[in-house]
Parts: sequence; C-alpha cells; structure tokens
Amino acid sequence: MRQYCLLLLLVIVFCVQCDTPALAVKERSTPLPKHIPSSLITKIKNLDSKDELESHAILDSLLFYTPDIDISHGALKPLFIDLDSDWNNEIILEITEIDYKYLTVLQQQSDGWHLIFGADFWQKYNVSGLKILNTNSREKIFCMRGMTASGTDLFAESTYFYKLIGDSIHCCLELTTDMHINDWNRYWNQSFDSEYTLYEHYDKDALEVEFSYSFTPNFPFQEVVNLDSLEDNAYFSDSDWLTFEWDSVQKQYIPQLDQLNPTLDSFQWSVVQNLSSDSLIYVAFESEIESKIKTGSITEQKMAELFKKAMTTSSED
Repeated sequence: MRQYCLLLLLVIVFCVQCDTPALAVKERSTPLPKHIPSSLITKIKNLDSKDELESHAILDSLLFYTPDIDISHGALKPLFIDLDSDWNNEIILEITEIDYKYLTVLQQQSDGWHLIFGADFWQKYNVSGLKILNTNSREKIFCMRGMTASGTDLFAESTYFYKLIGDSIHCCLELTTDMHINDWNRYWNQSFDSEYTLYEHYDKDALEVEFSYSFTPNFPFQEVVNLDSLEDNAYFSDSDWLTFEWDSVQKQYIPQLDQLNPTLDSFQWSVVQNLSSDSLIYVAFESEIESKIKTGSITEQKMAELFKKAMTTSSED
C-alpha cells in the first residue's frame, strides 16, 4: 500500500514540478534561446513607462518571439539588473495582463541579445509582482507568485524562485505559500502557509522559511464524534522554521528536513505542502495514526480507527 501510494505521489510531483507545472506557471514551449534584434533592445532601453503606445508597439514586436501567448495588450515593465555578477545587465520584462503575469528574460551574449526564458503566472487581480533577492552567492534570485488551484473552498498559491546560471534560467525552488481546502467529501480539511527570508549569515546560500500546516477532521468523522465538541480541531498540525540550502550540483534549494522536531521525511513534506488526497495523507502519517489508536484519547482512537478502516478497505477494493 505504502509503496503504491509513494509511486503515485512521485508521478504527481513529476507532473507539477517547477519546470512544467500544470496550473500556476507555464514555461513557454517556444524554442529558446532566440536572437532579439538590437533595434528592439534599444526601444526597450529608451521606453518611457508612461508611453502606452510605444509599450504596446514593443509588445507587438515581442509576439514574433513568443507566438504561443498574446501579450499585445499587457502593461510592460522592464527591469535592468545584473543577475549573475558578470558586470552586464540582463533585462527582465514583467508584462501584466488580466489575472496573469508574464516574465521574459533577455541576456546579452557574444553574438547579441537572446530571449532565454519565458513563463506566465496565474494571479487573481495581479496582487504580486516580481521580486529580486540578493543571495550569498554570485547569482541573484528573481521570484514570482502564481496560483496552482482556485475554486469554492479551495485555494493554492506557490512562489517560484529562479536563478541565471551560465546562459540558462533554472527554477531552483517551488514553495507553497498559501493553500487550503475545505471539502465535505474529504476526511481532512488541509491548510499550509509559509513566509520566506534570506539566510542572515554569510557562510551559505540559503533561504529561511517559516511555515505551518494542519489537517482538521471533516464531515465523514461525524459517524464517531461530534466535531463541534472537539477542543482542538487540528488533528495533525505543526509550525516551524526550515532552512533551504543551495545545492550547486542539483541547482536547487534543498530543505534540511532533519532540522525539524518532530521531523518530517521528504514524502511527508510533499504531502503537507501540496493538495493531497486522503489516501496519501494516510500513507504519509500511517505511524501517527497507529500511535493514536494505541495511546490517543478515546476520541482520537475512534477517529484513527475509522480513518484507517476507510483507507485500508478502499485499497483492498
């Protein structure tokens, strides 16, 4: 059972990894890099932010290089910044459409300027813009938020962190920043939120993340307990700080899960910060369920036994 669900989770994670996530951010299918004419770069550099006609003209020209998305009616905001400490500025174009942000990165190479990255981010009301973080390494981070799910009693949003390494942009972390689901058909309502800051010391390139999560019992548990009578509605919950350290080989920020007390393994971490089914929650916290059956209060025992029976019976069917 555990092996089956672990394989299922790995398939899910593979499908929504930060390079090709399903909903929040889509990196463009346009082959990259693409050579950008110097005349267009000059127009971008000389752009007056108040000149909407020139802004739209530039976006019309960019459509030739990004044919799989219509950005012609967006609001253009260029940022000139040295992302990799080579004394040459890259250009990040932040383009705002209704409910979407679109980012492109232009880099000057030996044969001219190239478009080396493009991604669009699903946002309601465009509440979040581009952020730049100075790390304790050569490369700066640029990041953007994007929703991964939205609906009745359902919301999920992640922050995507990118670095320029050589001539390529790498998605080095996808961090859930806000997520909750309340569905009467599920055994568990689920929530997760986090805030990130740069690591304060100079001995490593890292991010510090303060997070909290909870799984609260839902309508199916009414069979054995009056949910309104529960003093603490969270059955599984925790809040803590977690360090994500830069791994230059994987080109990723890796969570140092052994810092946590109580600890979470990588499987449990994936479950708590993603919208997870009841069956995955059971697999991730099976030992905790068994512990509550043996040593929990009468109410906890009833709930744990009901949940275990539902999950194991469904797996046998």
